[in-house]
Amino acid sequence: MEQIITSADRFVKLIEERGEVTLREASKVLEVGSDTVKDWADALENRGRVSIRFGLRDMIISIP
Repeated sequence: MEQIITSADRFVKLIEERGEVTLREASKVLEVGSDTVKDWADALENRGRVSIRFGLRDMIISIP
């Protein structure tokens, strides 16, 4: 059976590989809008899968 990998799965993998990513960086790498990345980050933070903090210019998403 073939495994289906979504853009949200790729987002989680990106964070795991890099340790942390900015909203802009993830949006660019995944080729999706920043609003979509923010929605994913918020949902994952609510489930305890990622941590969100804010830098001077961008949201930073990391593994807790």
